[in-house]
Amino acid sequence: MSVLPPREKSEKYLARHTDETLSRAIWLVGFGYIFYYVNLRGLMGGTLDVTTEWLCYAIQLPALGALSRSERSAALLKPLAWLLLAYHAALCALGLLGIEIPAEYLYLPGCIAAVLALYFHFQLLTNVAAVAADYDKSRAGQILKARSVSLVLNSLLSVTQLVGPDVLPGAVETAIAVVSCLFMIVLGILVYGIAYAMRGGTGPDIY
Repeated sequence: MSVLPPREKSEKYLARHTDETLSRAIWLVGFGYIFYYVNLRGLMGGTLDVTTEWLCYAIQLPALGALSRSERSAALLKPLAWLLLAYHAALCALGLLGIEIPAEYLYLPGCIAAVLALYFHFQLLTNVAAVAADYDKSRAGQILKARSVSLVLNSLLSVTQLVGPDVLPGAVETAIAVVSCLFMIVLGILVYGIAYAMRGGTGPDIY
């Protein structure tokens, strides 16, 4: 039985540990997207508009540290994640308490949060794709395609939410919201597939 020199043993252990840390971080990113557009209105009797978008950021926030060791730009996303987490958690808390804030007071904060969220997810998926490229270039390409689609869908949804039902028919707004929600779930599964593949599995192919 061959015995590796201490230095090679250490390097092999560090490489395996890094792979496991990155795969866990990417798994958190994918898991967070499952909750991005979940709305608890149906569970709350159809009277409260309570979303779990804050949960997406709460889950993804711990992953940024591990990702930043491989992709330094991921570290810049931490302040944005905290801001978006605080903003959406506050909206969720107010919704659960039944406190309604006039739409005109939320318009400017909503615009700022929408722009920050678009940048956050675009850059986050760019970082995930960069990490995935070291393991599977095909899956990295899938993430980049999904990133572009999610940017378009999230931009459309943000516009429909900001302009309100006075501009777009309710059916159009609902259709965009449903498609965006389903796509973010698919995106989460795709990202999870990369984490699974990094651990030696095959993972799902979306495209």
